[in-house]
Amino acid sequence: MCGIGGYWSPQNGADENIAKLMLQPLRKRGPDHQGYWLEKNFGIAICHSRLAIIDTSDKGIQPMHSLNNRYVISFNGEIYNHQEIRKNLEKSGYKYQWNSSTDTETILAAIQFLGLEKAITQMDGMFAFCLWDKEDKCLYVARDRIGEKPLYYYINKNLLIFGSEIRVLSKHPLIIKEINYENISEYFDYGFISGDNTIYKNLKK
Repeated sequence: MCGIGGYWSPQNGADENIAKLMLQPLRKRGPDHQGYWLEKNFGIAICHSRLAIIDTSDKGIQPMHSLNNRYVISFNGEIYNHQEIRKNLEKSGYKYQWNSSTDTETILAAIQFLGLEKAITQMDGMFAFCLWDKEDKCLYVARDRIGEKPLYYYINKNLLIFGSEIRVLSKHPLIIKEINYENISEYFDYGFISGDNTIYKNLKK
């Protein structure tokens, strides 16, 4: 199943202790390995809890870095056609020294050679991931078209927090959880909260 989490807090920096706290609710989603990566100067923390399926070796541990060391990713899901993507990259003349048989590495290779937007169009699967571009200093948070894999995010001023579960976001000490009473009313009327809303203000799904 796996789980992802992290935050971008440029004013307060990245804190190792906060990253460890955010990993706690993810342990049940990935019992095989828990890890995190920090870019302290830019306030980036990326967390991952792993359930090893496709490649059970340590080579599949995340957060994972691309071969050119430009990108780091935390990925939850499965890319069904990842072997096909690898073959297409090789047919196009891209040379990549594969380190594992994971679909996570396939995503990184596709992004390295094709760019993020084009790489995503090649992916057939269910996924939620965060990607930090060390060169452009950009953080991307993405999910599959249907939303099969859960992804929650919180934005307030200069703070972005994200994760596979609301409980992951709740571990960040700067999050402000304000009940959105309009959404509660919708829940009682229909049994669910529509769109990208949740029970909290500033916290979306």
